[in-house]
Amino acid sequence: MDPLLRGTWYEDEEQKEAVLYNRVMKYFRPNPHFVWKTDLHGRNYRFYKDGRVKFLIDRDFREVFPDVSQLDVHESEAKALAEYGEPYSAIRLLKGIGLCYRFQFGKLVPEGYRSATEELSRLMKHMAHKRGEVDDLTDPYGCTKKNILKIESEPFRFSLETTDDWKHYFPEPETPESGREEDHVWKIRRYYQSIPFKEQEKEHTTAETTKIEPGDKNEFSQREEWKNIYRSQSEKFLYYRPDRILFTIGLTYHPVAAVYNSKNYFQLWDLKRGINPRTIWEINFRRRKEEDFYVSRFDYFHKDGRKAPMIFLEKYYLRENRGLLFSIAGPEKQIDRIRQIWSQLNQKLIVE
Repeated sequence: MDPLLRGTWYEDEEQKEAVLYNRVMKYFRPNPHFVWKTDLHGRNYRFYKDGRVKFLIDRDFREVFPDVSQLDVHESEAKALAEYGEPYSAIRLLKGIGLCYRFQFGKLVPEGYRSATEELSRLMKHMAHKRGEVDDLTDPYGCTKKNILKIESEPFRFSLETTDDWKHYFPEPETPESGREEDHVWKIRRYYQSIPFKEQEKEHTTAETTKIEPGDKNEFSQREEWKNIYRSQSEKFLYYRPDRILFTIGLTYHPVAAVYNSKNYFQLWDLKRGINPRTIWEINFRRRKEEDFYVSRFDYFHKDGRKAPMIFLEKYYLRENRGLLFSIAGPEKQIDRIRQIWSQLNQKLIVE
């Protein structure tokens, strides 16, 4: 219409049409109804207005132990992992979520526990054809609460509590850190703490003993380098380094009558670590018993020939056809810290 012919009513009608148009179009416009949030570990998820949570598997994702303060986020994470073709990680996480509910609520059964249990049951049925791999890769499992990490294994009937500042690389199908022998099945889980750089001797500051500081520019490349070393098959699986404290859980299952008993069970793990008359002499390996655990010492040699005295405290259990190893190892200069960790660990260690 020619602007000169418009009446005074035209502007009012135009405004009414705009209001009506906006009311109609709001039903067709893409409205996300969510906000982006990050969890305790800086990982991304969507939080919807109706309270739903949708976890995002992106480049920033890394597997962690579930925390009691964000169980709804972790349950969404488990579903996302299953959808993205990571059933082992999803099952391991759901087992940890169940542990978190028991850790937080005791015998109470909240609604979240039921839904997590149902999802776990569904995935276990889906992976029934790979039960061996599931048992191997998803046990033991863990949960964090404040500054406590609780680790549990239902098949091996043990639980323990320690601090939550351990770093841990979760097992994967291509690097399970397990094996099957003629008379037993074994696997290990390792956790480590880096020793603060200032606590290391200046002459020990080599590329081999560089600590990854949270703010370092080369943090990512250093972490990847350590990850490669950590998984190196040439180093076997019990690889000790003088710049970190290593916590090891070893598990064995003996389907037939074991040739070992509670008194000589440690010899099985000596064989796996390559401790024999030759290596005992080469690394000056010594062991003595203190109360209900063993204290072992040996010398670690750097590539340039420098020697670093090492120590580890270890305890063994053999219950019927299931065996357990718990070990804390590190440089002997950290003996006070190692003994403190060991004492705290044993206060909450339960083996049935």
